Amino acid sequence: MIIVQKAPKIVNSTVKLDEKPTYEDAIQGPNRNQWIKAMQDEIKSIEQNQTWRLVKLPPGRKAIGVKRVLTVKHDAKGAIIKYKARLVAKGCSQQFGFDFDETYAPVVRIEHVRILFALAAFFNLPVIHLDAKNAFLHGNSDFAIYVKQPPGFENPAHPDSVLLLLKALYGLKQASRIWYLALYDAIINLGFESSVFDPCIFISQQWHLLLAIYVDDILVMGPQVKYDEFANQLSGQFRITNQGHVSSFLGINVERKDGTIRLNQIGYINRMAQRFQLELSISTFTPLDHSLPLQKADFHSKRADGTLYKELTGSLNHLAICTCPDISLATSKLSQFNQDPTVTHHNAARRILKYGISTKHFSIKYGGSKTLRIDGYADADWGSNLVNRKSTTGYIFMMNGGPISWTSRKQTTVALSTIEAEYMALSDAARETIAHLTFFHTISIELPPPVLYTDNQAVESIAKREPEYQRSKHIDVRYHFVRDHFEKGTLNIEHVLSNEQIADILTKPLPRIKHQAIVQALRLN
Repeated sequence: MIIVQKAPKIVNSTVKLDEKPTYEDAIQGPNRNQWIKAMQDEIKSIEQNQTWRLVKLPPGRKAIGVKRVLTVKHDAKGAIIKYKARLVAKGCSQQFGFDFDETYAPVVRIEHVRILFALAAFFNLPVIHLDAKNAFLHGNSDFAIYVKQPPGFENPAHPDSVLLLLKALYGLKQASRIWYLALYDAIINLGFESSVFDPCIFISQQWHLLLAIYVDDILVMGPQVKYDEFANQLSGQFRITNQGHVSSFLGINVERKDGTIRLNQIGYINRMAQRFQLELSISTFTPLDHSLPLQKADFHSKRADGTLYKELTGSLNHLAICTCPDISLATSKLSQFNQDPTVTHHNAARRILKYGISTKHFSIKYGGSKTLRIDGYADADWGSNLVNRKSTTGYIFMMNGGPISWTSRKQTTVALSTIEAEYMALSDAARETIAHLTFFHTISIELPPPVLYTDNQAVESIAKREPEYQRSKHIDVRYHFVRDHFEKGTLNIEHVLSNEQIADILTKPLPRIKHQAIVQALRLN
């Protein structure tokens, strides 16, 4: 018999009920006036933008329904910014080839956002946040699409008519792509070039500006005179709000002080603590118990609620990806049990959140370096997975005093030795190094050859083509990628003492003292 244990301390709602109400609850609730004003503002913006036209539904066509998505918008510290009443189409009823085809729209990679802040701190340049209001309404519709009139705002003279979309509407499958292409064309026409490596990074030697775009949020780094002029010209084509120096981006709190830039997610962690009812939890100083074996569920294991477990690990994953490399390993390991979590896995995931709450004021800090260079640290934990004995790869890259990218993941094949596991990790780190160098080349910044640090001398010897044939002849050829680039001078490989290997935090759970020492070395506190 399989036992399923409920998790009463976790609530299923992602936000408080009054922060994401239904249309009916909103117009009858205590914040009725704020919600009605938000709905009216949304309709006004849509009509000013000439998004649709009232028509009779042609024979043989079916109108797509619409709905209100009501949300209280917070900044990165958790403070309420505004009430938002987005009108969205029910795109789930669209048919491929009939009213949509291509839907892909890129967004800026999060590591490139961190690199932008590292550069801003090094060159002492401001970073401005521009927001495109009603962004998806600016692109022209690529198909003849009919939607129903929004509830509460029907035309009394034509109650049976529908709306022919002249512009894209939120909720359509192709809406984000239409917006991206419209914004892309506008930026290119202003004299910018798109990075080949990241299509959401734009640079202009004429403007002396670097742009990073995530849907309708635009980061602009460069001199004030230039970014003011750029914002004004872009406002001529879209409804752009200049929010000044960036303080919040993608839920990340951005603090600038004494020549440094710090990134944290205090507000997000506070909301997670409330969501999973851990506001009064006891502090913990490591994200994962180094003595706890994590294994798959068996017949006698007590199961946890799978949906709630995925909500927890998914929320933690956002932290691990954005600003918390110190929980990357723990989150990666526990996410491997999403399909069949046990109470043990669930309690371990809650421990990660407790650690996040205890360290919520820790920040990634950029600044203080005299030279602009990349240092990478690569490590592996051989055979650490108790299920299939695969090893764990971990690497982290530092620039201007803070981490810009990191990874903790299970290796794809079983390594036959510590050397093989470490060499595979070093090869993966080398590929990440080349990616960083390529990115900097596309934005016209030349860096000295990065240094990759490993604490395994045998691996260093293999990478430098020193005699280690008997111990390395079984290693797959593709992992010798690192050797090729070392011989070309693209990167350097150096040895680091084991107690100075900061990538250790990404490969295995550590005791408290060693964990805190690496956190200190990463300048997270």
